[in-house]
Amino acid sequence: MSLQGDLKTLDFASLFQNIEGARKSGLLTITDVQGETKLYFHEGKLSLIATPARPDLAEVLVLSGTLTERELEVAKKRKKGSKRPLVEVIAAMKVASEEDIARVAAARITSEACELINSGQGTFLFTEGPIPRGVFDPEERALGITLPGGPLLLEAARRTDHWAMIRQRVPADSTHYVLAREPRAPKEAGQADLLARLTPLLDGSRSVTEVVAAFPHRRFEAYQVLSDLVESQPVRVADPA
Repeated sequence: MSLQGDLKTLDFASLFQNIEGARKSGLLTITDVQGETKLYFHEGKLSLIATPARPDLAEVLVLSGTLTERELEVAKKRKKGSKRPLVEVIAAMKVASEEDIARVAAARITSEACELINSGQGTFLFTEGPIPRGVFDPEERALGITLPGGPLLLEAARRTDHWAMIRQRVPADSTHYVLAREPRAPKEAGQADLLARLTPLLDGSRSVTEVVAAFPHRRFEAYQVLSDLVESQPVRVADPA
């Protein structure tokens, strides 16, 4: 099965549903002004994503707080000379379980897929076949993640509604913010840890883009937290001086 076209005539919802309904395994390439995004589907479910300059999973595990830089260094040394995936080495060290690692990886793929779906732009080409070599993160590939299209499309739709509000409060990613006072507890459950890690970055030296880049597996949630901080006003726009 080979399928190609423009997302203006066949949107992501229809495209994902076609692939999932036929239980096809293959590579979907989306081309837009940002470049190429490659997605691999296994038996109709999204398994892998590759984009230009995408951080590897090991870096994301450190950024997410799943393991420390020191633990990653030790894991990389232990992996040398071994054919085991790095994620297995990390799990064997008992600093993070494969379930924890898979949860972080799945959250990142979900976030990236939702952003792609909501962009709704570009051309696509789907070609059946095995996972191509050298395209996807080998550590992410070792986890065997599969995400059904239905929940992804629903999550993307949910985020679309929130993005409109986020962009009203945080209209420009080039803006620099500083923390003016201690923020109150976040509205959304499970965001307390994200708030604790995000607020130290609001020192005026970083743009919104740079702050959110510290959370590649939870970009949307990071924007939500920042949006709430702007609304409740414990942060203010930094003085350019």
